[in-house]
This record gives sequence, structure tokens and C-alpha cells, in this order.
Amino acid sequence: MEIKGMFACGLEYEGQRHKSFTLRLPTMADVEKAIEAAQNEAGANACAARIDRHKWAACLSVDGIPAEKMNARLLAGLAAREWGVLKDAEDELVKKLVAASAAPAENCAAPSA
Repeated sequence: MEIKGMFACGLEYEGQRHKSFTLRLPTMADVEKAIEAAQNEAGANACAARIDRHKWAACLSVDGIPAEKMNARLLAGLAAREWGVLKDAEDELVKKLVAASAAPAENCAAPSA
């Protein structure tokens, strides 16, 4: 599941600011890797924002930035207000997933009319 969004200030890459992004819903593996990477950087008490940055680096694509260049170090250059933009996008993805999960499942065994 993915969501498209726009940064308020943009992510700088090679002298240009890029605003349009796509964020996919993080997996448990993404979160585990983010926690480990953040702890490797900052020690056992890595802050939640650092963990989020590592998590989003695994789940984010930004128009105009090659996928192989997307990493937590690049995201560290975002304006602080962009944390809220990404958090809101992730929260919206969770709402979509919950809504999709609440929809009645189709009965595969029932013959179609």
C-alpha cells in the first residue's frame, strides 16, 4: 500500500529541491532494520525521530532522486517540518489499511451469478 504526497520545503539532491514523494507502508522488517541502524548511529538510546528517518528511507521514493541514493543520511537534510509531513502520510496509510481490513471479505467459494 502506498500514498503520494508533497514535501513543504522539499528534499535537496544535487542542488535541486524535490517535493513529490511516494511512501509505502513500512513492514516489521523495515522497523527492525531502522531500529538497528539508528542504534548503530546513536547508541542504545536512539531517539524516535532517528528511527523514523531510517524507516522512511527504506519506504520512500522521491521524484527525481534515484532509489539507490535514498538513505537516512540524505533524509537528515530535510527541514524539521517534513517529519510531520511524512508522519501524516504514514498515519494516512494506516487508516487506509484499517479501512480495507474492515471491508467484508469476498466469499471465494460462492458461485457468481
